[in-house]
Amino acid sequence: MTLYKTTKDILRVQRHCQHSTPDQTYTYLRKHGMLFEGMDTTDFPAIWS
Repeated sequence: MTLYKTTKDILRVQRHCQHSTPDQTYTYLRKHGMLFEGMDTTDFPAIWS
């Protein structure tokens, strides 16, 4: 968790954790609440204007 908080680099975390794919690392970070930390997940841009 500290590595991702410091670098925000998913591929570096993947190598450190020895995950076989970036998707595995993404899932790991998402389940621990790291990917959307501090973001408003309801604020999406309008698709049609």
